[in-house]
Amino acid sequence: EKKDAMELLKGMGRKAMQTIVRMKGGKKISAKNYFGHRSNKMDIYLENMVKKEIRGMGLALITEEQPEKALSKAENGTLILDPLDGSKNYEAGYPAYSFAIAWADREKPRLSDVKANLVLDLATGTEYSSIKGKGFFINSKRMRAKTSERPNPLIGGDFGKSAAAAKVFPRLAEFAYMRMLGASTLDMAFLAAGALDAY
Repeated sequence: EKKDAMELLKGMGRKAMQTIVRMKGGKKISAKNYFGHRSNKMDIYLENMVKKEIRGMGLALITEEQPEKALSKAENGTLILDPLDGSKNYEAGYPAYSFAIAWADREKPRLSDVKANLVLDLATGTEYSSIKGKGFFINSKRMRAKTSERPNPLIGGDFGKSAAAAKVFPRLAEFAYMRMLGASTLDMAFLAAGALDAY
């Protein structure tokens, strides 16, 4: 079941990669999403691709761009989707944006219900995935947890325009190096891969 779900996620990832390479005009702003943030055409196009792929498959979909109440009865679980994480990076040509999708085995999932996930780096084609109980993979190769620690940790974060940033950054500067990639799913993948020490 988890293996089949991963194949579905990877298939949609491949289509997302083909789309980002071929589609022109994807950086144009299309509308505002559910949260009132700007959506570009690529956001919408990738989300609609997923909706089309799963129609009639018995999967619910949680997404931020154009959520629908139900695409079908969710007897086969729920997909959680960010079609283009790092939209502003994509629009600017900064190579840090991803297609992120996960499968949970129930209709109204909690984090512990997620059984398979995929973060596809759309700028490089690198595939980060995990299956609950089976481990973390980069391009289908199983990775091991990092056991060593850097003397000056490399920490990723995403504070946006919050007042907390002014307090947090000076503290981090005392013992760590800070990175703000602008695509949280990639930051979390880099953490799992050992490229970051914390996020």
